[in-house]
Amino acid sequence: MALYTVPGPPTVIKLTPLLSTAIMVIFAPPLETNGIVIQYRVSVLEEMTSNQLTVDTDVTSVTIKSLSPYTSYHIKVCIKFFTWWKYSYHNVQYHM
Repeated sequence: MALYTVPGPPTVIKLTPLLSTAIMVIFAPPLETNGIVIQYRVSVLEEMTSNQLTVDTDVTSVTIKSLSPYTSYHIKVCIKFFTWWKYSYHNVQYHM
């Protein structure tokens, strides 16, 4: 039986505004996967209201829509390792 350790966190490389209400989040896989990465989860938390939007993806970029102009957000990228989510994540702040 193979033993796997927890993978490192993904790294957010670039946040690109697409419209006044949308951004593209581009990130890299963890430097140390230590096994099989199944999926990524990008969570966007609105700073003042705590409204959260979550997108699951199997690619390393995602477009986040329906954001509010002139609003600050916290963006987290987590990874799914086998059948569970690794909650060690990369967190950035973004202002629309």
